[in-house]
Amino acid sequence: MTAEFQGIAVPTHVGSSNTPPRDRYRRRIAPTPRTLVLQPDGYCNVACEYCYLPEKDRRAPMSIDVAEAVARSATQFATRGAPLDLVWHAGEPLSLGVRRFAELADPFEQLRRAGALHHYVQTNGTLISDRWCDFFAEREVRVGVSIDGPADCNTARVDRRGRPIFDRVAKGTARLRRHGIDFSVIAVVTAESIGRPEELLDFFASLGCHTVGFNIEESEGASTDRPTPSFEDATEFWYRTIAWTRSHPGLKVREIDRLGGYLRSLRVGLAPQDVLLDPIPTVSSAGDIVLLSPELGGHHRAGLSGLPGRKHPGTDDRRSSGGRPPPALRGRVSGRSGRV
Repeated sequence: MTAEFQGIAVPTHVGSSNTPPRDRYRRRIAPTPRTLVLQPDGYCNVACEYCYLPEKDRRAPMSIDVAEAVARSATQFATRGAPLDLVWHAGEPLSLGVRRFAELADPFEQLRRAGALHHYVQTNGTLISDRWCDFFAEREVRVGVSIDGPADCNTARVDRRGRPIFDRVAKGTARLRRHGIDFSVIAVVTAESIGRPEELLDFFASLGCHTVGFNIEESEGASTDRPTPSFEDATEFWYRTIAWTRSHPGLKVREIDRLGGYLRSLRVGLAPQDVLLDPIPTVSSAGDIVLLSPELGGHHRAGLSGLPGRKHPGTDDRRSSGGRPPPALRGRVSGRSGRV
């Protein structure tokens, strides 16, 4: 069974059955976000075999109105003492081009210059140019590149003609290094690569990234017909990854770093239930919002049409996969009746 809280489906069986869903949400979810994900366009210029986005072939760029409304809302909770991480993530954000991307980022300039907001962008790396590097440096954008390892571990990342993109991604990371732009990496670990953690880690250490995050492949969204790693394989992967990091302190592994932070919070007396989760609101290019699961942003097809949610007035007639955002993330879109 589920109940509705601000338009979001909350399982009624989680926690004490005597505690109202609203109260359970507030006990585990932080009232304001520290990370906000924006999807400037669902379109992607490549065709990764495990991609979960169902509408990555369709261009639907975010309007300036939506970006301005989000920026207005962000001023309510982003401060220099608690800056907001604004993550541009979708299909491929760089497919918009520098000029259009800059127009979407402009409404956040006052917050950025005040030290209350940091830009991040997650890219497949194939479109990184000198002009993009100049923009990253000018706006202090922190760059993440999606690459799964050496060429033979990167075979699921292909272009729209089915050709491997590894060499193009490598050129993109080389250009970042030449411009002195630090970058992180997100890698999808597949059933083929999960037995090779040391090889993957050695590769990323040589690539020059400061951090790597591993996403174990799973069936979700539009990707449901590929083999995925087993629980036992994943457990072995993490055991070996932890062992590797003990003798290679130069490369940070995202998941191990977060685990360390969680354990440190317990050592200072916080109970597990006292560690609040970031709601991670994700705003799609259409202005729809989903909490806690950025992977659901931009889903509109029949496979998710049964999810409880509310359609934001002023958007088209597709069902939103999310619901209303936390109060601090509501703002009127200029020229429309809708909310983002």
